Amino acid sequence: MARVDAMTIKNFGQARTTESLTAATVVWIATCLVQCPSRLLTIAGIQKDWIVNADGQVSSKKQVLADVKGKTLKFESIALSDMKPILLGETAIVSGLDTEKSSNRGKDTSGKYRWTDTFVKRDGRWQCVVTNSTKMS
Repeated sequence: MARVDAMTIKNFGQARTTESLTAATVVWIATCLVQCPSRLLTIAGIQKDWIVNADGQVSSKKQVLADVKGKTLKFESIALSDMKPILLGETAIVSGLDTEKSSNRGKDTSGKYRWTDTFVKRDGRWQCVVTNSTKMS
């Protein structure tokens, strides 16, 4: 179960919209934790290449789904903080911090990350179309 704490939502538009963006981000993180590729597919947008990893590499949606399904990308825990949604019409950017215990292909990737997710509202729901994370030293 994802532990979500210290969420700060500033007034960047309607409260319901920022709450739904924050909820979409939490669902996105929780889906990674429980490793559910089918749910991840509904959250992720249609873009082919959409994750810029902390090591600067770009992963395709297909590769991330395969890694989640094959359990080569594993998250033991993720704590979110400092989440800030910015609403730009039907597009939104959510930035924040996470502290995670994770591994990728057997390599420990645990640490603190600063991330930015870009969402687009499609068919009444927010979908993440690109995400970028940087490991903090």
